[in-house]
Amino acid sequence: MARVGDLLLWGALSMSLLSMALTIYGLRARSVRAWHSARGAVVAVAMLVTGAVGVLEYELVTSNFSVVDVAENTSRNLSLFLKLTALWSGSAGSLLFWVWVLSLYAAYVVGRSAHDEAPIVPYAGLILSGVSVFYLAMVTAVVPPFTTTTSPPYDGNGLDPLLQNVWMAVHPPAMYMGFIGLTVPFAWGMGALWARRGGDLWVRLSRRWLLVAWTFLTAALVLGGYWAYTELGWGGYWAWDPVENAAFMPWIVATALIHSGMVQERRGTFRVWNMLLLTAAFGLAVFGTFLTRSGFLPSIHTFSQSPVSLPLSLFFAGTLAFSVITIVWNRDLLQDASRWESYLSKEFAFLLNNVLLMGAAFSVLWGTLYPIISRDFLGQEMTVTESFFTNAVGPFAVLLLVAMGAATAVGWRRTSWRHAVRLLVWPVSVGCAAALATGLLEPPLVHHLDWRAVAGFGAAAFAITAHVGEFGRAIRARLVAGHSLTAAANDLFTRHPHRYLGYVVHIAFALMFIGIAGSWLFQQRTTLSVTNGQNVTIGGVPMTFQGLSQRMLGVNVVETAILRNRATGGVLTPEFIIYPGDPAPLARVAIMHGISGDLYVVLAGVKSGTAVLEFFVNPLVTWFWGGALLMIGCMVLLLVTNPREKTEAEREARGLGNTVHGAYLVKDRGFDGNSQGWAR
Repeated sequence: MARVGDLLLWGALSMSLLSMALTIYGLRARSVRAWHSARGAVVAVAMLVTGAVGVLEYELVTSNFSVVDVAENTSRNLSLFLKLTALWSGSAGSLLFWVWVLSLYAAYVVGRSAHDEAPIVPYAGLILSGVSVFYLAMVTAVVPPFTTTTSPPYDGNGLDPLLQNVWMAVHPPAMYMGFIGLTVPFAWGMGALWARRGGDLWVRLSRRWLLVAWTFLTAALVLGGYWAYTELGWGGYWAWDPVENAAFMPWIVATALIHSGMVQERRGTFRVWNMLLLTAAFGLAVFGTFLTRSGFLPSIHTFSQSPVSLPLSLFFAGTLAFSVITIVWNRDLLQDASRWESYLSKEFAFLLNNVLLMGAAFSVLWGTLYPIISRDFLGQEMTVTESFFTNAVGPFAVLLLVAMGAATAVGWRRTSWRHAVRLLVWPVSVGCAAALATGLLEPPLVHHLDWRAVAGFGAAAFAITAHVGEFGRAIRARLVAGHSLTAAANDLFTRHPHRYLGYVVHIAFALMFIGIAGSWLFQQRTTLSVTNGQNVTIGGVPMTFQGLSQRMLGVNVVETAILRNRATGGVLTPEFIIYPGDPAPLARVAIMHGISGDLYVVLAGVKSGTAVLEFFVNPLVTWFWGGALLMIGCMVLLLVTNPREKTEAEREARGLGNTVHGAYLVKDRGFDGNSQGWAR
């Protein structure tokens, strides 16, 4: 079967190359038949890679340890679920999964075009096929997943205990789908320039793909954080690890692109800037892949050093060069259609949003790369601590909350000062009240005053109040018009889903910020050695230690501490698991959730009937998880709707020319620079 998998991948690589050749030929010869064949080749690539994934899954499930990837990442005693998810546990298998998702995306993009007249699609398909060729070359020639050995072991190495977790089973696929999803907007944008369609059509065509990628990245970051929170036993969920940062930066840039893309659609501005953001988002996704697979920086998330490091670095450099050349060559198409009329406008608010987001992204990039710079260019081994990132990114986040709230008070083009001030009176009042309350309550509760908390909670309250005010004004206007309250609320989300679901996403971000600030700035940590029957009170929760228990879980030894909450009668059972052959036990934390925060307990050690327990009090962390769920839920709702703008964009894409007897006449220059179009 391994040989079959190899043949399928080589077949997919051949079909990708064929698709590129047919597309180029079709563009130059203006042949619809060639484009039909190219589309079929792209679909064939998806089918072949799907077959290869099926073959590797079969090898994993049947424990065929003659396949090196199977032997390195599974063992006979793993459950069926863990064997299936081991596909993306190793470097080769995860790269195959990457190629699979990319092939499905590409097949959907070129197959979704029901008419051959869409002028951008062939160019976008060509770019997608080019990216596919690169990654298919990786899985065929550099890190093939079907490498076999002539002396297979009786049992495999098994799956890393840290990965035997349901959250880690879904976190990597979500991350890959987000990273790979950024390829499609990149293909639309660059394809539009090569097709000489420089207007705003590519923004509308790529909007949905950008939202899909952003939603997957958001879910992946949250799932990864929750895995770290429940699995690693250190009381936190984000460590500013290099690979975490590599996933965070594309998310930040994609967030900026979503907002500036709205300005381009509405006002025809930010055209060059959006192309640069598009390049940065896709480039950072490639860069994140490089960091994960190169072993260049130490991280719990990285694979061991892989031979794909050099090809990925060259691909990253080539992507940047290709993008910059394309933008410069077609700069005449990227002239803005209008100019700002006032600083009191949404255009300026969105510009400020972009500046703050890119400032945060650059801070993260600098902190991530500085250890490499200091090591390779300064000859010094240096590390960047968490405090650098929090102190660098935190102010940008606070200012972003202020900008989000202020943007609700301004309209497109221009707004009067009197109107903006009138709308912001209540949000400013609530924000100041929240900041004052934080400053007064903070010293008695945590015995110190942190101005970061004062500013952060005040900004979050301001942003939330401003957005709630927008909902209030919109609903009041509909009530005056005779709608019922239910009908008014329904009208907001059905007729204007982008605006009002977007407002809810902003509120969710503010809630997440409150959770981050509370749990980061006010976390309390206590380590105690307790004996049977001993009473302890942590974070206002009275508990009694009721001893230790031990049991077997398969071949693993599980040690459990039992803590009873004297106030509620509930039980907390932190434990650790000892895996054969693994000297370090794996913690299983116990968490008592509450709206005001979590009590987080780790069994750190056992000695002669005495348990060493680490207690973390994480104030307001529940607000972070709740805000994240609200954000992801709103994005899913937004994606499953079918807004009018999507239909209009597709109609425009298919109606930019004339179809005569099945041939499309392109009115702008084609690939070869003339004014001819497709012909049979």
